[in-house]
Amino acid sequence: MFDVSQITNLDSGFCYTKLNTVFEEHELKKTAESLRKRFAIQTKAWNADLHTQWAIRHYLSIKMILSASVMLTSLDYSYNNNIRIVEPYLTYYSLLNTARALIFTLPDVEWNDGTIISLSHETIINLTFDAINKINNNKAKQVKEELRKAKIFRELFSYRFPSEGLKQFDEEMSNFQEVVSLCTIFCEIAQFNSEILQKSYKKNVRYEFEFNEQILSTGFVFESKDFSIIDFADYHRIGYIDRKMKKPFNLLWMMTEGMVEDFFGAWCVLVKNQIKICIIQMKTGELFILFHRVSFEPYTVSQIDDSKMR
Repeated sequence: MFDVSQITNLDSGFCYTKLNTVFEEHELKKTAESLRKRFAIQTKAWNADLHTQWAIRHYLSIKMILSASVMLTSLDYSYNNNIRIVEPYLTYYSLLNTARALIFTLPDVEWNDGTIISLSHETIINLTFDAINKINNNKAKQVKEELRKAKIFRELFSYRFPSEGLKQFDEEMSNFQEVVSLCTIFCEIAQFNSEILQKSYKKNVRYEFEFNEQILSTGFVFESKDFSIIDFADYHRIGYIDRKMKKPFNLLWMMTEGMVEDFFGAWCVLVKNQIKICIIQMKTGELFILFHRVSFEPYTVSQIDDSKMR
C-alpha cells in the first residue's frame, strides 16, 4: 500500500484508507499532475474573489461530509432498529452529499455566481463520473451506476411507494458497508484535491487577499423566491475562517474540532448538559465514519504548521 501524501506532497496528517487500495499509484500520480496544472491556472491569477470562493467551497465541502456522516449514522440505526422506510432516502443523500463535497473541490467546476451550490442531481452525478473517470474509467462507470441506482430507489419510494416495501429490492440495493465505502472514496478524493490546491496556493500566490463579503455571505444566507434565511452557525464558522485561517487550507485542517462538535451537537435532541455526553458517544461510535474512522482528531488552527505547506 502506497502513501498518498507522497503524491500530493503535503504532510496533512490525513490517513487515506481507500484511494491507495481502489486506485493504482500511477493513476493518482497522473491525476495529481493534471490537478496541479489546472489549479495553477487559478492560483497564478489569484484575486480576492477566487480567495473567497475557494474558502467557501472548502467550507461547503466539509459541511457535505459532516451531513453525510449524520445521515449514515441514522442509516445504520435504521438497519438495526427496523426503520426501513428511511433507507432509500438516507442512502441516496449520503452518496449525493459526498459527491457534492467532491465537486466543490474540482478546479474545472466554476463558481459561477454561486450556482455550484444548487446544481441539479443529474449534473452532480455526471460531474462525479467525470472526476473519477480522470482517474479510472471502470471505477467511474461503477460509481455512476451506483448513484443512478440509489436515485431510482429514492424516487420509487418517494413517488410510488411499492406495497411490498423494500423486501423485493434488498439484493439490488447497496448494503450499508458498500454505501460507506463509496462515500469514503468521494471524501478522500475531495481531501486529495484540497491538498493539491493548498500546495498550488503556497507556490503561486505572493500576496495576501481580503475576503469578498458578498461572496462570503453565500455560505450562510439561503435565498429563495419567497424568503431568505441566515444560518447563524454558518455565519459564526465562516467568520472564524475569515479571522483565523486567511487561506485555503486542505479540508482536514479546516475541519476544526469546534466546527465538528457544533455540527453534530445541533443534531442532538437533548438538554444542554447532556449534549457533551452525546458528542463523546458519537466520537467513539460511527458518526465520524467518513473522515474519522482512523484514529486522529481534527486539527485546530493552533496545530496547523505552515511550514508543512512547503
